[in-house]
Amino acid sequence: MNVLGNNALDLRKTKILLVTDSFLFVDRVTYFDPGKKVIAEKDVTGEEWFFKGHFPGNPILPGHILAEAMIQAGTIILLPEHFLTKTMIQTDTFLRDLADRAKTVNYLTATKIRFFKITRPGKTIIMTGTPIKVISSAAIMHVEAHVDGELIARGDFTVARTKNK
Repeated sequence: MNVLGNNALDLRKTKILLVTDSFLFVDRVTYFDPGKKVIAEKDVTGEEWFFKGHFPGNPILPGHILAEAMIQAGTIILLPEHFLTKTMIQTDTFLRDLADRAKTVNYLTATKIRFFKITRPGKTIIMTGTPIKVISSAAIMHVEAHVDGELIARGDFTVARTKNK
């Protein structure tokens, strides 16, 4: 078990997911138990690009953005334990290796997605992912998202690790 606590892994600095900053919807990993559980957070600031059109004067986090954040949080389950623990070292060589390996995790399907409450700027989304089933290099994950202790969304997602081109 690896409880990161105050040493939360800042995903904007480590670049372990295959997305650029404009499409990275997880800010921190605060808990990681390889293959068992991950807890990640997203701060909704209101400065994000999608709020310009969703909706002017009444900003609401789009459901598909929340689903993407949940998928990104869940894919971390497929990373071996040494990836996140060594990331605390922040060596350039290690981070390049980590980024190359993490780029092979791809989202495949989403099922049973439910949205229960809207999310507005100024909130922090806490996403908890647990595997339903892990098969070699693929996983079906259940991810729940909470704001202020209330369930705002949940869903099951399938991801797989594939080879880099």
